[in-house]
Amino acid sequence: MKLLEPFQIKNCTLRNRIVMPPMDTNFADPKGFVTDKILKYYEQRAKGGGIGLIYIEGTYFDEYGKGTSNMLSIREDDKIEGLSKLAEVIKKHGAATILQLYHAGSQATSLITGNKPVSASSVPCQFLYRMVKETPRPLTVEEIKQITKKYGDAAERTEKAGFDGVEIHAAHGYLLNQFLSPYNNKRTDEYGGDLNNRMRFLLEVFDEIKSRVSKDFIISFRMNGRDYIEGGFDIDEAKIVAKNMEEKGVDIVSVSAGAYDPKFILMPYMNEPRGIFSHLAADIKKATSKVPIITVGRINDPQLAEQILNEGKADLIAFGRQSIADPEFANKIINNKSDDIIRCIACLHCSDALMQMGGIECAINANMHELESEIEKSASPKKILIAGAGPGGLSAAKYASLRGHNVTLLEKADKIGGALNLASVAPGKEEISSIIKYYKHKLQELKIDLRLNTEISMDVIGELNPDIVILATGTIPEIPPIKGLDKIDYKTYIDVLEGKTPLGKKVAILGGGMTGIEVSELLAEDKEVTIIEQMKRIGANIIVMVANVKIPEIEANKNIKILKKTKVEEIIGNKAICSQKDKKIEVEFDDFIVSAGAKPNKTILDEIKEKGIKCKEIGDCKKPRKIADAIKEAYKVVMKL
Repeated sequence: MKLLEPFQIKNCTLRNRIVMPPMDTNFADPKGFVTDKILKYYEQRAKGGGIGLIYIEGTYFDEYGKGTSNMLSIREDDKIEGLSKLAEVIKKHGAATILQLYHAGSQATSLITGNKPVSASSVPCQFLYRMVKETPRPLTVEEIKQITKKYGDAAERTEKAGFDGVEIHAAHGYLLNQFLSPYNNKRTDEYGGDLNNRMRFLLEVFDEIKSRVSKDFIISFRMNGRDYIEGGFDIDEAKIVAKNMEEKGVDIVSVSAGAYDPKFILMPYMNEPRGIFSHLAADIKKATSKVPIITVGRINDPQLAEQILNEGKADLIAFGRQSIADPEFANKIINNKSDDIIRCIACLHCSDALMQMGGIECAINANMHELESEIEKSASPKKILIAGAGPGGLSAAKYASLRGHNVTLLEKADKIGGALNLASVAPGKEEISSIIKYYKHKLQELKIDLRLNTEISMDVIGELNPDIVILATGTIPEIPPIKGLDKIDYKTYIDVLEGKTPLGKKVAILGGGMTGIEVSELLAEDKEVTIIEQMKRIGANIIVMVANVKIPEIEANKNIKILKKTKVEEIIGNKAICSQKDKKIEVEFDDFIVSAGAKPNKTILDEIKEKGIKCKEIGDCKKPRKIADAIKEAYKVVMKL
């Protein structure tokens, strides 16, 4: 398998072609020092992953360049000691490591840095401008020279800390990308205008770094193959820049795409194809001659990675969010256990956690700092009965079994998955089915006693006599008390997602949250859909980066009409009588769908407690939330048993 072949970069031999690209964790301390949490995070991926090359997340070196509250820093010499420990914990497990030098430019905010952001020109980051309304000031030529020197200072510190190299980050709308992009760069001096001038800053940064480090120290370059912004940096200019960097002597070119823009999701969502940016890497590879090319972008499958390599599109494969979802994925590839890989579903829960200024999280990996292969057995194994084989119940069953408990898993349906089955039916969410496939494999591998078509009851509990019951029974639809609703044959969102398609042409959907939007999208292919939402906007519970792209698509759909700030007061025949501010409107329908939220399904809970049986609730049956909450809650409950 080509993916597992060693690869040589200067005097550094990578054990394979698998790369973990730089991804912010926000695990440093507020001053940018390395913490125990960040050491453990990277060590687990070096130790358990079998990864060839691990990039350290964007590390700021200038006070104006800090992008998140707890971002790693290499701004001063006092950071070297902690970074040395970080390099050591990675390299002792056989991986090479490169630290990325980062300057946010206009994608920084005064909320983080305490300073007005800087850039090539006074062009704001549109994604951030919606929230903080800050316009950057253009850097002076003198300031550009100062930042160039700071790049060199940071590279020197990186080599002293024991890393194998540094990466110049010139992608994703950050400072150097802002100078490269004609959209952002409106300068009229030697750093603006034609491409030769716009790449001058980048080339000077490279020259400065090269002059400050040893000949064997690797210099990597991350670039956009395309900004995906109208008037931005495109593939034709990208090929020229890559060629120039190769001629300068750069050692690696890592090709990504996009910037923080309301019309583009920087980290591809699950509705985008796997390997979405590999064609850009292929174009850059054709434009260069010998420099190794890394590709990235929704790659979670070893066969796809192998295909990209065999087709000559790239030399190295970056498994980004995949290394967050499953730190041991590379070893599973090496040991021919691909079915055991927990595949990233590209749900963007990780990026949303960072947007909330927290540490990085994963929806399907409950513990970012522990390897499943190292989970310790319980000192007192128990007999555990789990009701519900949705995300929470499946996760609880897996972790309980790994802990050495005797597990019986009940599911009232004829298949596992619960809410995952519904979610995977929604347009563009097919990737979610990979979680179900993984758990099918895991239940068999762990020999968990799975009983389908079996609903929890006191008789079943009495028969099995467990030490503890874990309720993971999910939710049932919330049916609002609307006058006349009980007089019609309405359907719920569950009915539609389970395949009970309305027969009529006109469909009214009560509720414009994520589920209501998914149902509307599903039906709008051949029906006229009206979404009725009480709030002032639809999709209020959708992750911001997804909502910025998804909501405009829904609003532009000619078969979907959206009524906001609208309340259904009564159903009369085939009409919904609604109030909208100070007026009444009528919405005609052939079919009425209720998607007005959900409530916990735990009717048996009181009866269990009355019998004095120990019981824990997890996931939606405790409180309707997200997949991530159910899986994390399952882990926490089981690890305490």
